[in-house]
Amino acid sequence: LHPDYWGRGYATEAGAVAVRYGFDQLGVEKLFSCILLDNDRSQAVAKRLGFRLLEERVMEYFPDEPHGIWVLDRS
Repeated sequence: LHPDYWGRGYATEAGAVAVRYGFDQLGVEKLFSCILLDNDRSQAVAKRLGFRLLEERVMEYFPDEPHGIWVLDRS
């Protein structure tokens, strides 16, 4: 999104729809989100959606910066 539209709740709204889709339509038991450690805005969205930080990990496709692995259980 263009920065003029940041902070208006669009990411949280889209994330909530994705969470419902994952649990209701796909029937998964857990959802994961990989977020760069310095991406405070995305981490805030994950927290608002109920995700919790599971671990920090260096991703093979992005070896220069570790990511936070966030998880949300169906329950």
